[in-house]
Amino acid sequence: MGRISIVVALLFCALTCVAIMHAEQARDRDPAWMAPSGDAQRLNPLTSRPDVGAGGARIYRQRCSACHAEDGGGTPKAPDLTAPDVQA
Repeated sequence: MGRISIVVALLFCALTCVAIMHAEQARDRDPAWMAPSGDAQRLNPLTSRPDVGAGGARIYRQRCSACHAEDGGGTPKAPDLTAPDVQA
């Protein structure tokens, strides 16, 4: 039983290392990509709801800032969300 536990532990460690290495790789950006014209023209339906900003900021900090940075300026993992090409 001890050998099986060791094998399982080693397998778990190996899979964890692979997952971490994969997570560290940023996807290459396609500079030619453009949002579909219908979607690019859509207006933000929440602009008249300033109360949702605090909730959005909390979600950004929890789910996005690790890759895009606290200020959205980007990291090697993810692009700068304030860049004109990303905003477009």
